[in-house]
Amino acid sequence: MKYFDCNGCGKCCKSNISLTYREMKKHIGNFPFIGTFSFLTLGTNEEFDKKKNTFHFLSESFSKNVVICPEIISLTNSIKCVQLGDDNKCKIYDSRPSVCALYPIRIDRNIHDIDQGLLFEYEASLKPENPLACEGWTFPDNKFISTQPSETDKTLLLNRGQYDKDTIDLLSGYFESMAMSDRFQSKIEGNKTGTLVIYVSDFLVYLSKNEYINQIDLNMLVIEQIKAFENLLRKMNVSAENTHAEHSERIINLAEVNIRSLKRIALMSPS
Repeated sequence: MKYFDCNGCGKCCKSNISLTYREMKKHIGNFPFIGTFSFLTLGTNEEFDKKKNTFHFLSESFSKNVVICPEIISLTNSIKCVQLGDDNKCKIYDSRPSVCALYPIRIDRNIHDIDQGLLFEYEASLKPENPLACEGWTFPDNKFISTQPSETDKTLLLNRGQYDKDTIDLLSGYFESMAMSDRFQSKIEGNKTGTLVIYVSDFLVYLSKNEYINQIDLNMLVIEQIKAFENLLRKMNVSAENTHAEHSERIINLAEVNIRSLKRIALMSPS
């Protein structure tokens, strides 16, 4: 894309990424996953507009003023993506997720407001305190210039939008199925203004029970996801540059709990 030339700084690969359901299945052995539900409260006189809030849904578990944004998130080792090598090159570059392939185009934009997302990313890169400030921008005199994406990027963004809708439909169905349980209700009550984290194991069981995947697929996905979490732990244990001790401890705990939960499913599954 004009005015952007990746120089391999790797800074865009140092945060969690959002994947579609299709990408989760494709990369189940490459990334450790969690699910998140972020809760947003609308203004008193604000109505929920599905066309403007394509990444959100309303839940019967809340009042009409609370909307939910669901995501499937890949975990980093608190320093960088697990697929980013020591040479700052992606180990799965040719099959990387759409959020990576599209960057610096944001996945939360459509083809009509791409510029707004590009401007946001560019301005963020100018902040010296931003650890994710990308070095690939090539605007003359550091002044933002409106630019058009390639046809390939447009197609990829359109496809991503459709797959996001499918993902949100699945996650909203899962959310409503879980919302009536006592365990889930207690989590909901404590997270009305924040983010609720769910285990990928629970989501996989939901998919199996509702016949989105069969038993063979469930077993394969569980085994591959265990490997991905174990790989994350290995990388964290050998990382000498990790200085974010508190954050790292949370990720390690989350990984260990997910592994135990996934292994319980593996033990219950018929061979």
